[in-house]
Amino acid sequence: MVDRQLAQEIFSLFDLTNCGAIPVTSIVTGIGAYGLNPTQAEIDGLIAKYDPQSSGQIDFEAFCGLITENAKLGKNKKEIFEEAFRVFDKEQDGTLSISELRQVLMNLGEKANATEVDDFIQAASSKFTPEGRIQYIELVKIIIGK
Repeated sequence: MVDRQLAQEIFSLFDLTNCGAIPVTSIVTGIGAYGLNPTQAEIDGLIAKYDPQSSGQIDFEAFCGLITENAKLGKNKKEIFEEAFRVFDKEQDGTLSISELRQVLMNLGEKANATEVDDFIQAASSKFTPEGRIQYIELVKIIIGK
């Protein structure tokens, strides 16, 4: 369920002319301010749905719809990531090694390059065990920002 008061506060930040609409270019920032982190492909799909005439603007109700749908996608993302990590979990113990993680990040979804993978592993280093393994539940939290 959308916290309409918070959504209204965020929406108002982008409705600079108080016309009851915000530019679609503000959607990513607005949804991010609500605490969600959609991919560009998800944003493009949501814009196509909520701005079908390509007017370049959405009203408050459409903004709430975007938030609701993105929150649902976020729940699905969590499950998708956990399932993907489970496939690469050779030990079947809920963890991945650095090499398993590298393989996942470079080969699935929005493929990361070697530098991005190294940066991600470095950022997540505090979550690794002394044996060089990380629980993929922790990885999912890092990736989807929760």
